Amino acid sequence: MSAARNAQGSPDMFCLARKTLLFCMAMFVLALSSACAEKDPGKDKSIKLSKRLEVLFQKTKLVCFGRYALEVPIDAQLIRGQVFTCQVFPM
Repeated sequence: MSAARNAQGSPDMFCLARKTLLFCMAMFVLALSSACAEKDPGKDKSIKLSKRLEVLFQKTKLVCFGRYALEVPIDAQLIRGQVFTCQVFPM
């Protein structure tokens, strides 16, 4: 890839500086995003349960609704309610 040239035939310094700045910004964003990303957010955080909850959660099942998936005790039951929709009234 060749650098842009001005009327005198030398590389355009503005174009070169802009490309360098863009490259540096991209590297900064990449470094920042990799440093802030958690490896496995679900596995690292453990919650200390009381004895009563430990007994309750010994056997669990996965319940999915909408975009959510939860592990609940095997005896739990998901009760679905009515779905309300938004009505738009003309003004």
